[in-house]
Amino acid sequence: MSRARILAVGVLCAAAGVWLWTSLRPSLSPEELFAQALDSINGGRSDGVEAALERLDSDKEYWRHLAVLDALLFLRSGRPEEALQRLSTIPERTPVRELALQYGGEALYKLQRLGEAQQVFQMLKSEYPENVDARRWLGVIFYDLGAYDAAISELQYVASAVPDDYRPHHLLGIMYQDFEADEDAISCFRKALELNPSPEKKTQILADLSRVLSSNREYDQAIQILESLPDSALTNELFAQSFWGQGNITEAQQKLERAEQLGTLSADGIQLKAELEQARGNDALSISILERLVEDFPDRTDSRYQLALALQQSGRKEEGAQQMERWKEQRKIADELIQLNLKAVMDPNDADVRDRLSLLCRQLGKTQLADMWRDAAEACRRVQSFTEPQKSTYSE
Repeated sequence: MSRARILAVGVLCAAAGVWLWTSLRPSLSPEELFAQALDSINGGRSDGVEAALERLDSDKEYWRHLAVLDALLFLRSGRPEEALQRLSTIPERTPVRELALQYGGEALYKLQRLGEAQQVFQMLKSEYPENVDARRWLGVIFYDLGAYDAAISELQYVASAVPDDYRPHHLLGIMYQDFEADEDAISCFRKALELNPSPEKKTQILADLSRVLSSNREYDQAIQILESLPDSALTNELFAQSFWGQGNITEAQQKLERAEQLGTLSADGIQLKAELEQARGNDALSISILERLVEDFPDRTDSRYQLALALQQSGRKEEGAQQMERWKEQRKIADELIQLNLKAVMDPNDADVRDRLSLLCRQLGKTQLADMWRDAAEACRRVQSFTEPQKSTYSE
């Protein structure tokens, strides 16, 4: 076994905290060993992995299966670039192509090469329509790209196909919250909680539920949920939002100060801080906070609108008008982004659309997303040996 694989298995063992089986029942076939090793690695275990690697390494007929296991070990060890390199050795016509596409798409996503990841999962969905993971990943990617209609379609399919999976309901709730469809968001979060997420994920879903309840002016319910969560910067920020919604400035101020003691305020928390200062009559301080906010988070169009109003109300008419014009420009760009996102979803090979998306994202201050679209445009102009079939439905 290669040194790289030994290292990857060692990392897996340390992370899982379990002992390594060095042998399995001799009656297991190479295919059965391979399947058991896949299940173990994806489950964070190591039982059977060493035996499968040794057995597959000894039989040249199964070198493609071995490459998939190597790639998965790299992927689960936080080394997606090496996983991608290993998968690139697997030819197109192979029994493990479905897995190669799936893990290749995941590696690309973890490298934030979203445009390429989307192409791979579209290919996986086309060639293997029953692969639910392709639809789940496409839902996540479309959400990241702002193509919400496409994301909702994919995640609704996953929720129907795998009714005991909380994840699509959680992400659907987040998207509905983005649309300000609060009732739908609340329903999705509650459904996710019914499906027994892990304790860590349950805490996150409860926080998301409290946020949308507060947005829906159901402050008492939001506060009741928050009282069950650990004392953290996020929890106190959400408390502050609900108390502010109730008009309780003193409690909101105290919770926001507690949030700052425990960590760094989010952009929403900073905006609330500006609103609280304005409510207390500290207009100059409120404006100062908002000015820093839009400088640090230039894509916060709602914060820029609030800044424009605050400037105008304080008598700084010209500065307020300038900020209002910038806000209008940002809204136009955001509207164009929505249309181009949909176009990019419809045509995964259009490099020009992705170039335009990169430019618009950079104008909005979304630098990470701009870099992603730039890389996606470059990827459209390259030939990816392991992702591009001889004949694709997208090239016909």
